[in-house]
Amino acid sequence: SDPLIDCKECKSRFRADKLIEDFLGDELNESIDAWDNEKMINFIKENRNNKQPLKEYNAGSTFKNINNIYIWKLIDEIGLRGYKINDAMVSKKHCNFLINVSNCKSDDMIELITYVKNKIKENYDINVECEWNLINF
Repeated sequence: SDPLIDCKECKSRFRADKLIEDFLGDELNESIDAWDNEKMINFIKENRNNKQPLKEYNAGSTFKNINNIYIWKLIDEIGLRGYKINDAMVSKKHCNFLINVSNCKSDDMIELITYVKNKIKENYDINVECEWNLINF
């Protein structure tokens, strides 16, 4: 499908309406229907640059959100923002991103994933699932 979709389509696509609601809220002074493709793409790029640790080594979002539960919020609420195991760290910029600080080993990242999952289970009785496909772990 064409990545440059009509903005009216984008509004109803997965997460697009929630993205605008979450990050603009009351600041949105115009209907998203009035946005052209370039304005929508620029908004998404700017939002991503401001909210995600794109300049640090990471594999993207780590844990799947569950319905309307944002896993990053749970990670933040239990105080794991910036938590490290050796060189694997929960990003300070966005808690659902785990980053390689300098010389992270796969075992460190797996240990951090397991630690975060266990802490969420312990604090909220929620089983979270990793977004990544882990092979041979």
